[in-house]
This record gives sequence, C-alpha cells and structure tokens, in this order.
Amino acid sequence: MKLKFSNTERASVLISVQYEKGVHLDDLPLSDVDKALMTRALSFSSFEQKHGQDLCVYTAQNDDIAALVFIGAGKVEENTDLTYQNIGAHVYKTLSAMGVVDAVIRLTAPQIAVQIAYGATLAAYRFDQHKTVKTAAVSQLEALIVDCDGAEACFEPLGALSRGVFTTRDLVSQASNILSPPAFSEQICRLERDGLEIEVLGEAALSAHGMRALLAVGAGSHQESQVVIARWPGSDPIDRDPLVLIGKGVTFDSGGISIKPAFDMADMTGDMGGAAAVIGTLHALAKRKARRHVVGIVGLVENMPGGNAMRPGDVVRTANGQTIEVRNTDCEGRMILADLLWLAQSRFKPDTIVDLATLTGSAVSALGNEFGAVLSDNDELIDSLILAGMQSGEKLWRLPLSPELDQMLNSDFADINNTPGRSAGASTAAHFIKRFVNPDQKWAHIDMAGMAYKSSGRKPTNPTWATGFGPRLLTQWIDA
Repeated sequence: MKLKFSNTERASVLISVQYEKGVHLDDLPLSDVDKALMTRALSFSSFEQKHGQDLCVYTAQNDDIAALVFIGAGKVEENTDLTYQNIGAHVYKTLSAMGVVDAVIRLTAPQIAVQIAYGATLAAYRFDQHKTVKTAAVSQLEALIVDCDGAEACFEPLGALSRGVFTTRDLVSQASNILSPPAFSEQICRLERDGLEIEVLGEAALSAHGMRALLAVGAGSHQESQVVIARWPGSDPIDRDPLVLIGKGVTFDSGGISIKPAFDMADMTGDMGGAAAVIGTLHALAKRKARRHVVGIVGLVENMPGGNAMRPGDVVRTANGQTIEVRNTDCEGRMILADLLWLAQSRFKPDTIVDLATLTGSAVSALGNEFGAVLSDNDELIDSLILAGMQSGEKLWRLPLSPELDQMLNSDFADINNTPGRSAGASTAAHFIKRFVNPDQKWAHIDMAGMAYKSSGRKPTNPTWATGFGPRLLTQWIDA
C-alpha cells in the first residue's frame, strides 16, 4: 500500500473516523442531499461508533466522492496511540475487503492521523515473494491518502520504524534454505546504504577470538557460522558508551543430535527472531537518524545433526574461558549468546546490554503469545523495558532470578551445564546467560520465543506469521 499525504489529491472513497458521542457530518464535503442521506442511513444502521464497527454509504449528489466509509473510534478519552493504530489496521482491512483501490482519510489532529496511517501501513504488509500465482480473490487497498495539515512531517519517525519492522518480518519469514547464515549476513550488509557500519566475522575470525561455544553449535552444518556487528554511531555529538543489542540468529534449529520432534519443526525457520529484531531495530534507527550510539551483534548459525555436530556430554570452552557441559544440543541459543556477550563487553564497553532470543518453550508455556519474558537483576532497567513494552504494544513480563535457580546449572564435569531440565526453564536459561555478564554490567535478557511468529491469534497490525517483534519495543526504550 502506498501512503500519501495531501490535502489536494482526491479519491472516490472518503473515510470518516467517528467517536461514540455522535456522528458529525458538518466538516465533510457533502451536499445537503447527501448529508440527509447519510443521516437517514445511520439512523437505520447498527453503527454505534464503537471500535471495530464500520458503515459504508454511497452518495447521491457528489461528482468526487462515490462513497463514505464511517469507522468507529470508540470513546475519544479512552483512545491511545495503540488504539489509533488498530483503527488504521481496521481501515485497511475494511477497504480491502470492499475492493477499494484508493481512499482519502480526513483528520484534523496530526498526532492521531499519523498513528492511524502507521497502523494501516503495518496491516498492509505481506510476505508473498515465493508465490508464483497471486490470489485474485483477495484485493488490497493500493493507496491511502491522508488529508491532515502537519501529518507528513510527524509521520517520518513512524515511517522509519515501519521499515525496521518490515525488515524483521522479512527476515523471520524467509525460508532457511534461502536465508543461510552467510545469506543473512549479505542481507545485513545491504543496510550499509542507510548509514550502518557493518563488520562480518567468519569462522576463522571467530576461532581466533576463541568463540568455540558459538562454533560448536554450527559444527554439524555445512553452512559457515558468522557473527555480524552492525553499528549506528548516533547523531549526538556527545560521546557516550553504546547500548548493545545482542541477537540469537539460528537460521534453522533442528535441535542437533538432540533432535526436535517433527511436529512444528518447520517453525524453526524463525529461530533467528532475536537477530532479526536487532537488525530491524538498527535499520529503524539508521532511517530516522537516531541520536543514540547503538551496536547490534548477531550470531548466525545453523544447528544441524552431522558427523561434526556437538554431542550431549561434550565439554566446550567459551571465549571468556568458562567451560560448558553440553547436556542437550537443543539448548544451543544460550551458548551462542555466551560468546556474543564476551565480544560485546570486551570490545565495546557498553553502557547497557539487552539480548533477545527465541530461547525456551518454558517462556511460551508461562506467557503464551501475549508477553515476552524479561529477566535481569537491575530493577530500573526491567521497569524501563516493561514500560516501553506497554507503550509500544510489544509487552513484557518479568520472570524471576534467584540463587537457588542459578545453582541448578552447576556441573560435575565443567563450570556450567547448558540445561538442568525443563523446570523453570526460562529462568535457568537466563541464569546461564548471566554467568557470562560482568558483575558491574547493566544487562537484561528478553526471551521472545512466543512473540517472533504466530500461527493464530494475530493482532490487527501484525497480520502475518512473522510479527516483526522487537523494533517497536526497542526503539521506544532507546528513545525514553
């Protein structure tokens, strides 16, 4: 869908957003005959201006406007940015179902107009690049014209954010035979044109850095494991220690020797959701020329069984010197993050680290597809992330850390085991990661296993399997 901002361009369909206190027709470009027609049609309809309601009425005396579509906006005092975004998604869905090609929406408040436009933009996303035959029965709104003074300039940050969300969705949606670790790196390198500074570390460089835990995860695959560092230096002239975002990027997770069951294994094309969230966020920051200095580090591997694959019972040495007893090769993401944390802390001396990973089924069991799990020993950092989640619509819920849970990671054969079992799985996974965080380092872990993709229960602004989780949350947090 093409989004336009204009108070001169017209379309045959006019959209009018109406609140529950009554329909107002005075400011609409309608003749007295058409206003009377609208009033009569409304009186016979069940349209009560509630959220999710709409009504289409055709005009009788208007050469420019063939139809007027009323969209319910509920009670004005109860609306938020998120509800206006959902209204925008409803506009897109309703007009597409009607077969409307282009439409004008007239609004007077630019802050409301841009949220509605943003919601419609998010709802219009499709990933159909592999379809050789498009579904003719499904029409789509091709152009939405926003008639509101001052809206275009206000929309620029949200337009940049939508690009980051779409980058994340594109990456998560892509098939694993196409998006291998090297192919993922190539996709990231293309973002240099938007101002990101990109560095790719291949297996030789990773071996030289001693990042054996990450390399062990990818040892069963013929695809080269890689780490990509994407840096946005920021537009703020004041030199500050960077924020570092770390993402797990397992482009396909078979489970390795501890192989997963066949049911739903195809969803493991999305097991690089953490890396996709980090790259989408960096893309959004670059597009909007953000002030903060932010570094993204993603570990890109494929976890496959094979003659060289790591085995249950192996002992692996990490980049910071600690040793890991591998009890389950399907608990690989935390091993990747361990080496990435060493790289982040030793090279960038970050102010704060946030890592993101589709890490545990335990997080999904506890929180479903409504909340990502967030864990940290820093209350202030936790509170700021949870608030950003509420404001962005990408919600987080705190899960516990405790000394008793940490002790479950002790090993008879190494410094730490990579899983003590299913009990408190999201928390013990976070404790594993925390073992590789310096004592004075501000750090939080986000387990987004239930948030990166959804087969059902999709939100109006997240219409596809890949949700694009991450950029909205993280940019809201970074901007705070």
